[in-house]
Amino acid sequence: MKNNWVRRIVLLVVGVALLGIGLASRGDSVSCGSTPMQPGDVCEHTNHGLPDGKYTYDQQKKYDSHDNTEMTIAGGVITVGALAWIVVGLVRPQKVAVPQPAAPIVITPGR
Repeated sequence: MKNNWVRRIVLLVVGVALLGIGLASRGDSVSCGSTPMQPGDVCEHTNHGLPDGKYTYDQQKKYDSHDNTEMTIAGGVITVGALAWIVVGLVRPQKVAVPQPAAPIVITPGR
């Protein structure tokens, strides 16, 4: 039972973190990896070290915006789901083990 609460809180923290990062990175800055870009710059994307395409400043801005939107949506969905799971856990009555009466002991004389 305690494990479920830990999972709920961890899921909530992950959701809020993704939501926060997605919202915080929604700006006008455009970067190629960690290098800021200026209009006229070209960013070369790689996939496992191999060239995967070149993006102009405007293309990279659109690419960055798409990633931020996905992260924001995912963070929002995870946060809402975690909050719902927490509320259900608080509202739903807990199952309590009810002690069962012991079976009667029958003693038969002469045996």
